Amino acid sequence: MNDADHGSKGFIDDIIAKLPPKLVALLAGMALLLLAIIIGIAVYQGKDVKLFGIEISQPSRACQEDLARCEKNLLQAVPVAELQQIIGRPLERLALLDTLRALADYAGEAAEWRDNYNYRLFEMEKQMQRFGGFISTRIRENSRSAAYRMIQELLSEVDFYNGELNGNQQATYAALVAFQQDYNMRVPESEQITSLGSFGYQTLEALRSRYRQLSR
Repeated sequence: MNDADHGSKGFIDDIIAKLPPKLVALLAGMALLLLAIIIGIAVYQGKDVKLFGIEISQPSRACQEDLARCEKNLLQAVPVAELQQIIGRPLERLALLDTLRALADYAGEAAEWRDNYNYRLFEMEKQMQRFGGFISTRIRENSRSAAYRMIQELLSEVDFYNGELNGNQQATYAALVAFQQDYNMRVPESEQITSLGSFGYQTLEALRSRYRQLSR
């Protein structure tokens, strides 16, 4: 440091020494506030800041995207305690993962079964039992919409229903009667379906037989 620098430093020190302590504190506070504002503006604009040999660098765009993805994953994550509560017993992490994998495999197999026609016939049979052994499609009730929709799905697989799968009573009745009449034309009179518009066990087996014929 040369003599000029010593003189400047001494002059500044003399001025500071003559200032009241409260004023010095006020000036120091204002300087820190100004520094904070400068850094804040730079951070808000995404720029790097370098003051007094100290550099504050902003994270790169790739880093920001990684942080955003991590935050999203954390928000979507399910706590281990909650998973243990769903499963019904406390498990260590590895055992918990194995259980979840087994459940996922089971869900995949169940989805395949739900797409199987014979499985849907089985589901239809359970619906029939709820209604006393058969389902009359002559009745217009909202409570029957789910059952009518299942009938529509079964009939669509054998090309006797081409409309929207909406559980509509009239559309279901018309398609079911058309299938039953077609079936009656193919079998002896003693085996014909007599209660047209009612979905019972005879109609269930007729659908099973027709689907097998189409699948050959």
